[in-house]
Amino acid sequence: MAAIGVCIAVACEDNTLEKGSKGHASAVLETGLSATAGGQRAAALDAVGLARLEAFAPFIEGALKDEDARVRLAAHGAKIRLAAADSTAPLSSALGSGQVTVERALHFAAPQYPQSLIDVAVRSASESSDAAVRAKAVSASPLASDDIGERILKQALKDPDERVRDVAASLAGASGQSVASPQLIERLLRAVPEARAVAARQLGERQDFTAVPALLHVAANPDGVLRPVALAATCRLGYAAGCEAAAEAFATREITVIAPTIDALFSVGGPRALSQLRPLAHHPEAAARDHLARTLSGTPHRDWAELLTPLLDDPAERTRAFAAVALVDHLPERALPIIEAVAASAHLDLRREVAAVLGRHYVELGRERTAPALRLLAHLDGAGREALLDDGELSVVFTVLEILLTSGDERVRRQAANDALTHLHHELRWAAARLVASGRCPDPGPALTGALDDDVPIVRFAAAAARLRPPR
Repeated sequence: MAAIGVCIAVACEDNTLEKGSKGHASAVLETGLSATAGGQRAAALDAVGLARLEAFAPFIEGALKDEDARVRLAAHGAKIRLAAADSTAPLSSALGSGQVTVERALHFAAPQYPQSLIDVAVRSASESSDAAVRAKAVSASPLASDDIGERILKQALKDPDERVRDVAASLAGASGQSVASPQLIERLLRAVPEARAVAARQLGERQDFTAVPALLHVAANPDGVLRPVALAATCRLGYAAGCEAAAEAFATREITVIAPTIDALFSVGGPRALSQLRPLAHHPEAAARDHLARTLSGTPHRDWAELLTPLLDDPAERTRAFAAVALVDHLPERALPIIEAVAASAHLDLRREVAAVLGRHYVELGRERTAPALRLLAHLDGAGREALLDDGELSVVFTVLEILLTSGDERVRRQAANDALTHLHHELRWAAARLVASGRCPDPGPALTGALDDDVPIVRFAAAAARLRPPR
């Protein structure tokens, strides 16, 4: 009877326990919320908050005093999600009482949360006594409101910890914010050689024309690695002579010289850049070929196909992988087998990098023909569907699965959700159910109904919240 009462409270279309009904889903969630195991109660609360099921608010209030710390933390998270979009009181209260740490609060520095929550989380973390947490806050500062993000960045540039200052300088330089100009130019002229090279590259990347005199001054010195890096920066700023001189770097085998020159010519683009970069596909230095493939894969274009095709047969796995990333739209018959091999390889870092680049292609560039490659990395297709998944691998799979379920064509999203909800591995079933519960993925129907009777409790709870989620 209690489950039926909850169902009525959430305005169910029915109050039966028919398989797949909202009554069935309510019963599943209530079982989790009253479970003996604290982990199950926490998982059920997380699902309630994720779907913003206001009818379960009494359960949340009661759980705030639960004897299990995991349950209390999940209850705080659920309460925050149920709060009005402009309310930061639950998070502020949890931070003030010490029940949520500032590092944990950074969990809310994500696009799916209200701006007010993001601001509180990032600002609180930026004031932490732990330099590692402050560095994370700086990395998250672009998500904060403009005034808060700029204030955090300015503060971080003067931070007593060098790691925090470096993160701030890199972020400010890459984003083109004027706040970093004096620091970068000062670093270009006076820091140790490695830091000067980084500053030169960043000044070129951000199109900072005020740095031209300093770059020309550095480029005038014929010795060391700074000259080619500074020339590459002037090339990026539109100086043709700088591009011609920078290409001389390809006669060496010094990747610290070659890499910034590749970056500069890539940013300039056009037939001239293509002709100067072409010999690099056969460069004797493996790191040079690797950097060429990695750089050109960032913004794939048909013009690069001729240059990159030889790299599909490169001896180095990483070089082949990024050539395939760049060509998956144009030569899928050759590129997809290479991506499948990456998905099955032992190199987790490579999978992370490939997934990040392909994800950006799919979401930001709208290249939906990369979906088959993403499905391979998510282990939805190919031999990887039955492969063992450890924690490191799951981090990649979850990232790719989120992209597939929340972006692009709805038919592709529903198919990916269906395949994940019926997957051999319960972690994928759980992740897919949570994405549906969050409202970021459409309900795929029968597959979600099946998940309500899943053998794994966390999957059942997420699926039940997904089925109960009210339309918004």
